[in-house]
Amino acid sequence: MDRLNRTFFRNFWRLAKPYWYSEEKWHAYSLLTAVVVITLIFVGSTVLFNFWQKSFFDALQNFAARQLIKDCFVFVGVMGLMLLSFGYLGYVSGVLTNHWRRWLTQYYLQRWTHNHNCYVMQTQQQEFDNPDQRISQDLYEFPNLILTLLNGLLSSIVAIASFSYILWHNSTTLSVPLSSFGIIHIHGYLFWLAVLVATIGSWLVVRVARPLVKYNYMQERYTADFRFNMARTREYSEQVAFNKLDKYESQRLRKRFKPVFNNYARLIKIEKNYNFLKSGYNSMGYISGFIAGLPLYLSKQIQLGGLTQIGGAFANILGAMSYILIRYKDIANLQAVTGRLIQFEERLTGLEKQKTENNSLHIQRNYPQQLHIKLSHLNCPDGQTLFAQLDLRIIQGQHTLLSAPSGSGKSTLLKVIAGMWPYASGNLCTAAASDMMFLAQKPYLPIASLREIAIAQRSNNAQAHAALARVFKQVQLEYLLPHLDEERHWSQALSLGEQQALHLARVLLQKPLWVFLDEATSALDIEREKLIYQALLALPNTTIVSVGHRASLTAFHVKTIELLEFSPKVALISRAAAHQGNVLANADP
Repeated sequence: MDRLNRTFFRNFWRLAKPYWYSEEKWHAYSLLTAVVVITLIFVGSTVLFNFWQKSFFDALQNFAARQLIKDCFVFVGVMGLMLLSFGYLGYVSGVLTNHWRRWLTQYYLQRWTHNHNCYVMQTQQQEFDNPDQRISQDLYEFPNLILTLLNGLLSSIVAIASFSYILWHNSTTLSVPLSSFGIIHIHGYLFWLAVLVATIGSWLVVRVARPLVKYNYMQERYTADFRFNMARTREYSEQVAFNKLDKYESQRLRKRFKPVFNNYARLIKIEKNYNFLKSGYNSMGYISGFIAGLPLYLSKQIQLGGLTQIGGAFANILGAMSYILIRYKDIANLQAVTGRLIQFEERLTGLEKQKTENNSLHIQRNYPQQLHIKLSHLNCPDGQTLFAQLDLRIIQGQHTLLSAPSGSGKSTLLKVIAGMWPYASGNLCTAAASDMMFLAQKPYLPIASLREIAIAQRSNNAQAHAALARVFKQVQLEYLLPHLDEERHWSQALSLGEQQALHLARVLLQKPLWVFLDEATSALDIEREKLIYQALLALPNTTIVSVGHRASLTAFHVKTIELLEFSPKVALISRAAAHQGNVLANADP
């Protein structure tokens, strides 16, 4: 348990530290100071209310009308201070939570999307679930739980100090006869009684509620996995319907939901015992203070107001000393959130370290006139070699077709050129990233307008409507022109062929120096493919590198590189002889 606590606090500080050392640190510290000050004011108002109770009920017992009227006015002031401080405490804590969450979200989004970490993370074999949920949900809960627990901890410390004095001051020495052992005298017995009750209660709750950490963690994981699979079913609902997979998908989703149900069943059993314990403890708190003070009241050492003050002070100090019991569920949630976030942090750190230490691919992006790939090896994430001793050179203007059997690693070569594949060793000389465009077989269409999609990534390179209309006609999408500014889920509204044509329109608009097409016309009919390739070839400074299987593609390229054989150890790349404007290689290994 001690080791677990040390690990938790180390991980907790690792996650919290960056914000408090960031460029926003002074703003954060000022808000935190405000939270502390308002918390102290709020606890102070509860202490004032406790003294007001004594004065009011003493006056009530003594029929002191003038004092009662005076206490009514005092009550308005004390309650006003309490309500004002409580309201602003929630507001300032919320502002700090919101700013902290914004910073954390931006920080982890930048790291997750930087240098293709999002993609590389998905290629690895290690189990890692739902990074999107960790950013969207856990990064909200982390600062929120911290500030909630911090407020509670600070309030508890101040309350213990304040109300301990009240209990000690109101306690007499309690003499307990122990038969032949004599009499034991307990000074400040009310205080020690509160400490004893709080200690027993805290020990019980830790024993009962400890499994909450584990099951809260698993519940979030199973729920996120179930939600992700439902989103996938919705995304591919058309394919599911075409292939009559509705029943299969229903069974599969029910299977995904089963761990959610079973884990929650275990969770609510533990929470039942926890709630029984917490409810009983809270109910006992106030009345136990009255019972503890009854000997003093019955012996007329205190009046009704004093008994009420003792009851209130006893309940407050019991609540403060039982901080773990009251907040154990929040503590369990914080441990689970911290565990999920530190796993995410360690994966990101591991990826960044891997790219720094293990990646021996040297990339030079100041060669716009050529593409030269010289690799000693190109591996899969599991270490299996795709290519070894690969040497490939393409000169600007030399439109090239890469052809090979499916699964031989053609698309992976393009990922190396894009700088998103870390499992390679060798040298790459190519143009700057801003001078290259990569189009995959299945385009990515954000939920945005067609105009935004067509000029994506180049917001400062706005195209005139006439240029958009001309290009849309070139790719045979002119019927979409009336919908240019409609923001829709276009990946569901358009066919795959229309999506590919829309992405090819981006190339015609942006005119990159190099464009890499990975089966990017596979869903187009032959005639439409021909028209679009002719438009691409008409771009004066653009070099086309295509990956595909269609025989029709050879007519649009001046060079063909074909992997005649495939071996997990050696890639046989062809070179030499011209044949009807194409180059078909035949090379020795």
